[in-house]
Amino acid sequence: MFSKRAHQVELAVKAKVVDFRHRQGRDPTRWERAAQALRRRVLDALRHQNIEIEAELIKLTPSIR
Repeated sequence: MFSKRAHQVELAVKAKVVDFRHRQGRDPTRWERAAQALRRRVLDALRHQNIEIEAELIKLTPSIR
């Protein structure tokens, strides 16, 4: 494994594939796997973006003392 995060992603992907097999009764196609990976990357980017926005808001908000 390259990193702890890579291991976490691998486990999450395996769980998604197991869930897909359970719901669909088959393995996901190459295109379905790519769509899942894209959704995961978008969600990760949005989470990161939201953290940056929150940090900016905290800096801009005057502290009440």
